[in-house]
Amino acid sequence: MASNVALPQCRVCQTPYKFGGPAPYLLPCLHSVCKACLDSDIDGTMSCSICRETFFKTVRAKDAVTARAVFLATASQSAAELFCTNRDDGNQAISWCQECEAFLCHDCMTSHSENKSSKDHSTVSVEDLVKIGKDYRRKQHCQEHTTYPLAMFDHDCDELLCLACRVQGHKGCDVGSIQEVYNFLKGQTLPEYISKLTEKMAANNATEIALTEFDAELERNRARMKVSIRHTFQELHEMLQQREKEIIQRLDKCLDIQKRENSESLAEVRLMTERCDTVLDFNQRCLDLSTPSDLFSMKRNIEARTTACTRVKLPFVRSTDSLPTFTKNWLEDVKAKVAAYTCVSGDYLPMDGLEENFPDVATAQRYRREKQLQHWRVELQKVEADMTELQLVYDRDLRHATELRKNLEVAPLRQFISSVLNPFRSRRSQSIAS
Repeated sequence: MASNVALPQCRVCQTPYKFGGPAPYLLPCLHSVCKACLDSDIDGTMSCSICRETFFKTVRAKDAVTARAVFLATASQSAAELFCTNRDDGNQAISWCQECEAFLCHDCMTSHSENKSSKDHSTVSVEDLVKIGKDYRRKQHCQEHTTYPLAMFDHDCDELLCLACRVQGHKGCDVGSIQEVYNFLKGQTLPEYISKLTEKMAANNATEIALTEFDAELERNRARMKVSIRHTFQELHEMLQQREKEIIQRLDKCLDIQKRENSESLAEVRLMTERCDTVLDFNQRCLDLSTPSDLFSMKRNIEARTTACTRVKLPFVRSTDSLPTFTKNWLEDVKAKVAAYTCVSGDYLPMDGLEENFPDVATAQRYRREKQLQHWRVELQKVEADMTELQLVYDRDLRHATELRKNLEVAPLRQFISSVLNPFRSRRSQSIAS
């Protein structure tokens, strides 16, 4: 065989099928698997490479469609390189025997036509087989009675029959022509399946297109949202910076006023200190150096200056409590609002990890309690609906019981009981009398 023939392959091990080799088997997903994968003891399961589904290794039906595809691909794509499969002698094949399912060379064709058991077999030349293609149909023979073709279908037993099977074991069954069943399956059942699958495929394609468009819109929306978020927080940052500058300017102005007042008071106190120091120094020197007459002559000046220094009031000194402070009132509320602020709305917001979405624990707990309350409201509505349904069932059963009770006649029941007990009573009275 030519190596460039595009043959179907196993959907588990990816090995191409070979005409004349082991027949492919059918997986539940309607993809084929080779006999080697089915008989492998490595694992109890196998995975389809197309559907990505895993199946247990059980007895599978043979995939006749794939086997036929392998046959047609071999005949149509490599007709010039087909070799005799009757004796495997390497000779060029010139015909195909439909009964033996074998390619025949010139010598095998001659002996095949001269043999009594095979001279009546229907053969097709390779050229005609390529022209017929998928329209070629071969007769299938019964596996139990190999000389009889399958010509009937048992509707009761749901199986194909040959004439011998019909006579031996299916005399009382509803049997029809295999061609009629084939025409019904091909003309109604399969087209109906194809129509349903076509509609499903159209719906799948429309959904896929919608999902693809939505995915693209998600990416576009992501870009737009990021730009909007950056601009929004940039504005907030600029506003905060501007507010920071205003507060700092106001703080500087307040502190400058207080500092100027404090500097003036400090200068006044220092001046008073210098004056008091001068008077104190002069009084101390008077104690050491002055004579009685000198001290008496300067007494009035010393008294006036000392009185003036001691009577001057000291400036008001502010306490540290009067210093300006940066108040943080409402700061926690602002933080909570900033943490809860979002421009994202929709059904895909995270419901867990609220502490990450809301740094303020109180806000996160309040949000969680509201969600929990909403959940229990929904559950309560479900319970109320179930109770209503149970009440309806109870009322219906109660009505039925009431009707049965009304329809029950007591008198006939008593008559029935009396008729049953009378024989026993009569026998008992006879025994007593005797």
